[in-house]
Amino acid sequence: RTAYFIFADDRRPEVQKQHVGEGVAAVGRALGQLWATLTPEEKQVYQERAAAERERVAQDLKAWTEANGGKEAVAQELAQQQAAQKKDPTALAYPSARIRKICKLDPEVRGLSKEALLLVTKAAELATAKLGIETVRVAQIQNRRKLLPEDVALVCRSREQFTFLKQDVLDLVKEQQQANEANGTNSKGKKGDAAKSAGPTTANPISSYFTPKANQPK
Repeated sequence: RTAYFIFADDRRPEVQKQHVGEGVAAVGRALGQLWATLTPEEKQVYQERAAAERERVAQDLKAWTEANGGKEAVAQELAQQQAAQKKDPTALAYPSARIRKICKLDPEVRGLSKEALLLVTKAAELATAKLGIETVRVAQIQNRRKLLPEDVALVCRSREQFTFLKQDVLDLVKEQQQANEANGTNSKGKKGDAAKSAGPTTANPISSYFTPKANQPK
């Protein structure tokens, strides 16, 4: 992440409380204004954190590359993935009808053209595939074959392209941990002795991530 994105992640919860009910754009503008008021010395703190994070990510990437046969093997795997996508770039794995319903949960989205729906669905698939690849890398660095919710959260914290998911993923990880505790299961999926009789805990519906407009009819 850049120095600004680290600053934004640190201050976003506070700014969101000051802009309840407002969209991402309003929060982004407020964060930008706060960043502009920092002194060079204050910005230097975030720049040093960004440099340390880049160094850590570079070391993690080097370790993962070595664990997967070196740069040539990684490049070959990437080339195979790209070749598979070129065969049929419009083929969809996600049901477009479900994607349309999710998009329309946002009260500002009134409709989607066929082309827009195809683009959004394909973008969601590619983003999910990339998130999955990065999550597997995290597990491999730690010499694990099993993926954990914490691995996904780590990717969203350390990979700049996924930082917009950071808070939502952290919320989901906490809910998963609470569900595991209620069911007497730890993060590795093993049953414990406590709370075996507790019922399942359900996660928030996706609609909870959208705030309806105040004047929108129910």
